[in-house]
Amino acid sequence: MTTWTIKTVTDDPQSVQAMVEDQRNRGYEVWIEDESGRTVDDEPLKKSGRSLYQIVMAVIIWGAAIAVMLGTLYAASILSGDPLRP
Repeated sequence: MTTWTIKTVTDDPQSVQAMVEDQRNRGYEVWIEDESGRTVDDEPLKKSGRSLYQIVMAVIIWGAAIAVMLGTLYAASILSGDPLRP
């Protein structure tokens, strides 16, 4: 029996996980290797859709955007001569 090897190169963990699950569902023996050919455990890919770094960066970016928006609105209200201010 001939053994076939298929290799795919990507840096997207979600696409890797989808490919691995698809091939396993078809009954193939599948594993993930890094650049040097060492087998990588795919359990961390299953557990985390997003890393802690990605979540923290999203919070920082959204927080900065909201702060800029509120600061702009406050500055606009001061410059417009808000009649409610004494």
